Amino acid sequence: MEVVLLKIAMIMMCEALRDIANIRIVLFTGQNDARNILLKDFNESVDISRFDKFGLHKTVQSNLDGVSIKHEAEKLESNEIIIIIISDGQPAGTAYNLYDAIPEVREVRKRFKIFAFSIDANGDHLNKLYDNNWILTHSKDRTDLGDKIIKFCKLVVKEFNC
Repeated sequence: MEVVLLKIAMIMMCEALRDIANIRIVLFTGQNDARNILLKDFNESVDISRFDKFGLHKTVQSNLDGVSIKHEAEKLESNEIIIIIISDGQPAGTAYNLYDAIPEVREVRKRFKIFAFSIDANGDHLNKLYDNNWILTHSKDRTDLGDKIIKFCKLVVKEFNC
């Protein structure tokens, strides 16, 4: 997944949802253990320079989606929180795959709404993890990014009854 596209998508989403939701941004990766990097906590303003940390995980090229999502959800208290994932949606790590992530993500979905904005995903794994709460774009079609972010934000905003 292209790092620049991730940064653009995250900045656009923060701007689109700024007056609607209090946002926390965490990057995650890992092969044997989840390594999460907090970019923005709930009561902090967006500091775009911190988004330069996108790409720090590029050398690992895998992620433990379910482990990371579960780990972050355990820190949250309110059932009004919506979790947004920006990912290729394909869990991968040392001896970790989609079928390891599914029960972990389902457990978190019992407490929180989870939405995924996926870039360059393959297969039907997005439905297995997030039901219909996801939007897919492709990094090779940059004109599609803006349209898909608007569509995604509309999907999320419906949860706030705005």
